[in-house]
Amino acid sequence: MAKKLASKAVEAFKFLQNTALSYPIRVQALNGYGEYGYAILNIWNRIEATLKLLHYYDDIKEKYPEKLNTKWGFLKKLNNDALDIIFSKNKNCLWKVRNKIVHQNAIITKEQYKHYHPNAVIILDELTAILQPKQKFQEKLNRTRN
Repeated sequence: MAKKLASKAVEAFKFLQNTALSYPIRVQALNGYGEYGYAILNIWNRIEATLKLLHYYDDIKEKYPEKLNTKWGFLKKLNNDALDIIFSKNKNCLWKVRNKIVHQNAIITKEQYKHYHPNAVIILDELTAILQPKQKFQEKLNRTRN
């Protein structure tokens, strides 16, 4: 009998699949309108979903992660310069800027966007390249003991 993947993992796969082709177009449009914060959030949402899926795959017997953790092992394999801009302890890393956008309604400038966007794309591409397909998640979960 097949075990069930965490419902949040299934939703993350659906989100990534549904936005795979549309998110670059949306990001470009938001950039064109000067909505740099919203453009960055579109990329960030995909990064976060992918990160959580990767961690869930690493330890599939555990619950799907609620929060991000910069100590996850697979992050060490990513581009160090881009990773530092996205996740450093610096108050200007994208993760903290994202929190300001979401929780404090902060606005980012075009210059900030030009700083974060290429690095976010690098990280997202690298994460996407190591993300296993949903089928592999299911196979790994089925192999685990209770």
